[in-house]
Amino acid sequence: MFSFDGIEVVVFDFDGTLVESNEVKRAAFFQLFDNTNDYSELIEDVLADSNAKSRYEVIETILVHAKYSGNVRKQQEKLVAQYSAMVLSAVKECPEIDGATQLLERLAMDLSLYLSSMTPENVLKEIIQYRNMSCYFKAVYGYPRRKEDTLKLIMQKEHIKCDELLVIGDGESDLAAAKAVNCNSYILSKNDSLRDLLIALGGADEEC
Repeated sequence: MFSFDGIEVVVFDFDGTLVESNEVKRAAFFQLFDNTNDYSELIEDVLADSNAKSRYEVIETILVHAKYSGNVRKQQEKLVAQYSAMVLSAVKECPEIDGATQLLERLAMDLSLYLSSMTPENVLKEIIQYRNMSCYFKAVYGYPRRKEDTLKLIMQKEHIKCDELLVIGDGESDLAAAKAVNCNSYILSKNDSLRDLLIALGGADEEC
């Protein structure tokens, strides 16, 4: 069973870790592009090769691979704005991952919590505030910050060693960032649950 012994700071990912928003964001890329063009296969390929990259990078890659004939940067900015508008309200309202609030409440009693995501930082802060989650985190970090750089910044701010830091996420980018700074990680898979961490803390019934 996982143990929090020695952990002083926990850094959470957001999408797919605290809220069930991964599919909402994925579907929005397919809705974004002109239905008269068959971008489906291209988008599938780009997303498969772009785990946890920002919307800016994903959209730019799609445009480049589609050999967009206009100004790529200008079109990218336009499509990013449209994409952000499409997903903002949905992510604000989507269900949380089972046990998320309970885990945050329990950990915030004893540890310093941070949020790190590839969602644009201003958008991420708006979502966190709307969902009344700001009270749990000492700071919220998003794109264009790299997750690895965010972890280094947090360690400096908290004056902690790498073995006192834990990353909780659901993607390869979370694991890669944790490995880059040699800190602990708990990467959720389809068979994992935040309630497993609550059980480790003594904050949930094992039969829940």
